[in-house]
Amino acid sequence: MATKAPLTGIVELAEKYDAWVMVDEAHATGIFGESGAGVVAKLGLGDRVLVQMGTLGKALGGFGAYIAGSCALRELLITPLPQFHIYYGAAPAIMATALAAIDLVEREPERREALWSNCRQLAQGLKR
Repeated sequence: MATKAPLTGIVELAEKYDAWVMVDEAHATGIFGESGAGVVAKLGLGDRVLVQMGTLGKALGGFGAYIAGSCALRELLITPLPQFHIYYGAAPAIMATALAAIDLVEREPERREALWSNCRQLAQGLKR
């Protein structure tokens, strides 16, 4: 249904050439995969994608964003650089909202199924 980058092939090429892959899951979190964890999880590439980023908004209905990766990446990002203004922590209420939304996404896959059903119906209607 959805058009996506050929991520498995991209990861294989990155490994061949010793490059990092970064995936922006902003439009995939809560939507793709059995538990709504995104495209990287759906494809089983979690250990091979070195940088994942996404939002706590959109499907999760919260606020803020995240970058996930190795300890080396974390150290690189928290090094004080004047041109980057990265906010390192979120308020407890924002994190509680995100955790509750993630729990809801995992517990109620019928919401994801309804979304994909609506997408198919829209696509069919547009084709007609």
